[in-house]
Amino acid sequence: RTTLISRRASPIIRSRSTDATVVSRSTSSAASVGSSTETTALAALEALLEERGVVISDRIGETRGQLLLRFLRARGMRVGSAADMLQQDVEWRNENNADDMLVTPPEAVLGCDPSYLQAIMPHCIQGEDKLRRPLIFKHFGGQCELRQMLRATTLDKLGAYNMWLNEHYSQRLAELGASQWVVIIDAKGWYPGLADRTALQVLKTMAQMDAAHYPERLGAIIVINAPRMLAAVWAVIRGWLDERTRDKVDIISDRDPQAARKRLLERADPAQLPEQYAGLGPALHPWPTHSGLPTDK
Repeated sequence: RTTLISRRASPIIRSRSTDATVVSRSTSSAASVGSSTETTALAALEALLEERGVVISDRIGETRGQLLLRFLRARGMRVGSAADMLQQDVEWRNENNADDMLVTPPEAVLGCDPSYLQAIMPHCIQGEDKLRRPLIFKHFGGQCELRQMLRATTLDKLGAYNMWLNEHYSQRLAELGASQWVVIIDAKGWYPGLADRTALQVLKTMAQMDAAHYPERLGAIIVINAPRMLAAVWAVIRGWLDERTRDKVDIISDRDPQAARKRLLERADPAQLPEQYAGLGPALHPWPTHSGLPTDK
C-alpha cells in the first residue's frame, strides 16, 4: 500500500559541558541496549539529565531508554555531549511544537498546498526493507527547482515541513516496530543548475535538523541514477554530515542501472519495492515520468 504523507486526496502524503563520563562505544546498531557499557552510559545520562532538570516528553513508539540510547550513540557514547544534545533537542521541540506535528495539517506547516512541493521534490513512504525498516523515496531530479518553492512559501516553512515529515516517518517506525528508515533518492535528470543557493540552503537545513534532532534514525541512503556532475555537489553536502551518516550513503551512477537494481533488491524484497524501482509493488504516484530503473530483460 502506498502511503503518501498528506491530508490532500491527490498527491501526498546552551552552553556545552565537558564529558566527565565517557563510555566505550558499542558496535550495536539496534535500538535496544546492546552491552553492559551502554547500560552504564544510560544510567549516567539519566543521572545527568535529572541533575539538570531536563524534562523529556514521550516519543511515539520509543521507550525513554531507546531515545537516550540514540543520542548516546550519536555522540559516541560521550555522556556529557549526549546530555547537551538532548537538552537542546527538548528546547527545540518545545519552541517548534514538534509534539503537535502529527495532528497539524501539512498545509498549515508548509504555508501552501503540499502538492506544489510534491511536484517539485516528489517524496513518498512505501514498503519496507528486509529489516522491516520503512522505505522513503525522494526524487531530486530535473524537476527539483527548489527556488520555485519560494513563490509559495519560505525557507523557514520548508524547514518546518521537514520536521513534519520526520514526525510522520517516526510514526511509521512505531507501526513497524523499527528504529531506523532507509531513504532512496532518484537523481535522474539532475543538472548543476539545480544546485543554487536556495537548494543548498534547504538541503543544509534538512541535514542539520536530521542530525541534531533525529539522530540514528537514518539506516541508509541509496542514491541512484546519479550523474557524474553530482560528485561536486556531494563534496559540499558530505561536509555537513557526521562520519556515521556519511558512511551510510551509497551513490550509484546513472551509467550502471544494473548495479542500482542489484542494490535495491539486496535491500528489499521485490514486493516491497515500487514498480519504478525494480519491484512488484504499486507504482509511486504521482511521480516523474523521467525516473526509476529500466525494466530487467
